[in-house]
Amino acid sequence: MARRYTGSAGKITNRQVGVFAALASRHGHAFIDRALHLPNAWTDDPARLAGAHVPDDAGFATRPRIAVRTIRRALAADVPFAWVAADTVYGMGGVEQVLRRAGTPTAAPSPTAGDARGNATARPSSPSPDAA
Repeated sequence: MARRYTGSAGKITNRQVGVFAALASRHGHAFIDRALHLPNAWTDDPARLAGAHVPDDAGFATRPRIAVRTIRRALAADVPFAWVAADTVYGMGGVEQVLRRAGTPTAAPSPTAGDARGNATARPSSPSPDAA
């Protein structure tokens, strides 16, 4: 828990941030992975981490880096997915590189598209032919 800006509230408030992976198909949908994003205020405080029983190997990682780890775990487990969508906070740097190397189409974040609450949504797109 830390004070952070949240788009859904439109202000800085106490909140937790997680990175989640979900799989959807004609058979249904399910969450398949998750990770809690720990702010620097936590990762820089060993006593706080120990008190919350956070594993010793946990350290600070950006949300995009957590997403890359999540995608790599899904690839290693041969999870069948056709594309990945992400909020604009993830950009398309490391996330896109991992997906292109795996031959998986990406969904480029589109800050101009949005849902009913004004949150950015992503549209699937194919990788460029020269991205190999």
